[in-house]
Amino acid sequence: MPGVDGIEFCRIARRSPNFKNLPVVMLTARDTVYDKIEGRLAGATDYLTKPFNAAELLKAIDNILKKQVQSK
Repeated sequence: MPGVDGIEFCRIARRSPNFKNLPVVMLTARDTVYDKIEGRLAGATDYLTKPFNAAELLKAIDNILKKQVQSK
């Protein structure tokens, strides 16, 4: 995405009513506390840093799905 990083893309997507509730899991090498806060403020549902393992990703997805079921 020339000129747009994941944080900015998430901000753009969150402005659209169509994507306001879309779960977004950021997978990134940016691992400072500032980066994680920035990701959450941009609208990320979860934020995983590389290297990550499959169990972490599956747990994040499971948590998202549980929250969606609970809210219905």
